[in-house]
Amino acid sequence: MDLPLQYAKASTVLSCGELRQQFTLPENIQMSMFCAEFLRNIKTHLAVPNCDAPDVQFTPCGYLFLATENGAEQLEESAKLQRSVNVTFVIIDRSSAAVSIYVCYIGNFLSSKFCV
Repeated sequence: MDLPLQYAKASTVLSCGELRQQFTLPENIQMSMFCAEFLRNIKTHLAVPNCDAPDVQFTPCGYLFLATENGAEQLEESAKLQRSVNVTFVIIDRSSAAVSIYVCYIGNFLSSKFCV
């Protein structure tokens, strides 16, 4: 597990219900992937005869992580682990991001990862 003491201030606990797979331990990534699959197919998983299927209003939309020069190596290292357990993402360089992510202040980041 990722360090429990860090959870109190982690974005996952402070978010509005997002579901991430960009952790640094395979166990956390796999749990998150299971949850994502469960939510995507919840109407099948929780189907009850003669009852309406539950609507949890799950709308996956992805995450964008930006890295400055200091964080680019860590982003690449985490990407290797996430790739090894089949997380879907794309590494985007600065010039591509400047064109495709028009609502974001680009600042001085070096690379980014968009996870779906």
